[in-house]
Amino acid sequence: MFQTKSGHALILRVHLPPGPASKPPGMTLVGVNAQHSWLDSHMRITGYQPISSEAEWASCNLRLGSAVNAVVQHLQLNPPSVVEITDESLQRIQASIAQPQPQFQPEQQQT
Repeated sequence: MFQTKSGHALILRVHLPPGPASKPPGMTLVGVNAQHSWLDSHMRITGYQPISSEAEWASCNLRLGSAVNAVVQHLQLNPPSVVEITDESLQRIQASIAQPQPQFQPEQQQT
């Protein structure tokens, strides 16, 4: 779970394929319908070149954590356009983020 610069909370699920490590991981946004050049209609990350094919993944020499970090950073700084939040828990989280937080008020000294 991460927050974008536009203030949306998003969840990125990473799917590890069975079999050899040469297969790229699958990454999907869950709980939302959104639009972004890196997303397909099923919210799968398809625009991040290193996971676009087995050959790309095998030749990129990235570790899984670095690939996930790159995708999260890109989506944080270039957020998708969220059309709908479909997950109730994510809706509650988003509502709590959107509420203004109380500001700290220092105690005034009495004279």
